[in-house]
Amino acid sequence: MEDKRSKIELIKALNSRLNMRAVLAYYGITYDDQGRDKFKVVCPFHNDHTPSLTIFTANESGHDSWMCWVCNDNGDCFRFIQTMTHNHPKSVETAQEILKGIGGDALVVDPRYKEAMEKQKLRKRAYLLDFKLGVRYRDWLESLEGHPQYEAARQKVNTIWEELDNLTEAEKFQEAIDFVKEKLDKLKEMQR
Repeated sequence: MEDKRSKIELIKALNSRLNMRAVLAYYGITYDDQGRDKFKVVCPFHNDHTPSLTIFTANESGHDSWMCWVCNDNGDCFRFIQTMTHNHPKSVETAQEILKGIGGDALVVDPRYKEAMEKQKLRKRAYLLDFKLGVRYRDWLESLEGHPQYEAARQKVNTIWEELDNLTEAEKFQEAIDFVKEKLDKLKEMQR
């Protein structure tokens, strides 16, 4: 199990450093820049005469990705290499070779990748706290059912959910986490 995990970690590390321009250059594939952080190439995976493979370089994930609109294949840099080599061990060697070819700072992780990972951690933490808050509020509201303050409490909870939705929609996950923590503390005080 540990061996599989280390292979996955190696692939993630390689993917965080690779970019599609370097991969295409390695294979001698020319591309047509489409602007807006994407470009097109003739798909090497099927008999293609007009560029049908689109490369996306500004993804939220921090990884370059690709999609062929004809053969319907897609993936990231490492998946492209795997599809070209048809051999996993050779794919890892090829990815490492491409990184060496990039030179100097090839071992520096792409800042987009780091930022995406941080956002993903914060998003997950905000979601878990949001769930915890939801359970506590549901229990609290159920305990108030039939009480004269029930409707006012329900309105207050709805307002809190609206505020929380606004924070998560704006991707201000740390603010959402702080907001939920504050509301959980207030809920604890109200239940005493």
